[in-house]
Amino acid sequence: MASIRIQTQYLENYSDSQTPYWKQKGGHTFTINNVDTDTFMYARNLVEVLTTLCKEQSNEHCKYEYLDHEIDFHGADHSITAEMLDTEIRKEWDDGHALDKVVDEMLKHAETAGECQDCGNPNCKDH
Repeated sequence: MASIRIQTQYLENYSDSQTPYWKQKGGHTFTINNVDTDTFMYARNLVEVLTTLCKEQSNEHCKYEYLDHEIDFHGADHSITAEMLDTEIRKEWDDGHALDKVVDEMLKHAETAGECQDCGNPNCKDH
């Protein structure tokens, strides 16, 4: 068994059905799970089939245009969670004390805002 992920362009109609005005509104991914590998490995034109499936999800208000697809033969046996991502990003900041540097720079900038960069006088008109 495998999964197929279909990447599409999502569009919304900003007019009526007689004179549609389609605006791109980002991407959308369809996932088809538990697909028998023989079913799609021997398809004559899988892209055409997937394109048709995407069009069939569309209506007069929104539509999906096929862009690409990906076949996952392994499944989701190893997951990276949002918590894991958050932890790694926080480690990156903590390891180099980068957050402290950013805060120090912001405070320094706030303290010197409006001062002349040449002489430090906030009322300088010569530089």
